[in-house]
Amino acid sequence: MASQESFEARQQRFSNGNDLVQSWGDYAAANTLVTKAALALFVPDTLSKNADVSSTLLSLNNDRNTRLPLVFKIKETNPDCMESRINRIAGYLKGEIGATSPSYKKIKQVLAKIKPQYGKKVPGTPRGAGKSPSERSFAAITGQADIVIATITALGVAYTPPDVNINVVKMTALNTQIRSLNSNIALKAEPYGNAVRARDKVFNDPQTGMNKRISIIKAYLSSFAGGRQSNHYIEFTQAIVGT
Repeated sequence: MASQESFEARQQRFSNGNDLVQSWGDYAAANTLVTKAALALFVPDTLSKNADVSSTLLSLNNDRNTRLPLVFKIKETNPDCMESRINRIAGYLKGEIGATSPSYKKIKQVLAKIKPQYGKKVPGTPRGAGKSPSERSFAAITGQADIVIATITALGVAYTPPDVNINVVKMTALNTQIRSLNSNIALKAEPYGNAVRARDKVFNDPQTGMNKRISIIKAYLSSFAGGRQSNHYIEFTQAIVGT
């Protein structure tokens, strides 16, 4: 799947080709997809559709980038993420209550499940998108944190860690924040997906998309004197390939 940058390059090259078409006084194609008027409307549409993908992806990624360091450990850069906090809770329970206690064992079971899953790249998403943990991983962490919070809450006064970030109040607050971001991301994923599909139709639809229009324009230009060696054909082809 093409990257965002390649869509922008395609749009710009097609726009350059259209500038040539609009400047030619002898261009009079009758096909309704490639008349000067049709192209004058189509080019801004390609720009708009590409911009929609960029803006919706930016909004989606802002929340994703906020959420990631709150959830999973990224080397040593985010010691207070949920994963690291649960590890510290396990350490506290092991030392204060014992490795054979049901509470410690329950937390260890949760830790064994906190492993980010990396899904396949979703069609239409930017290159490298598949390298981020899947949404399933983030959805699961809040449920796992619920178990941890219930476990330490049940201990009552027996649970008094020196690190305030792993007390019940702080753990609950972090889990609420993550759950809220999960909800926001789910809501923003839909308009992003819609924007990707709308752009794909404008660029790649086999009947009306950009490539189809390029093919029709080239066929028309080849009808000029000189055929594919005519100035119009050569200039348009060079604009489209970016030379």
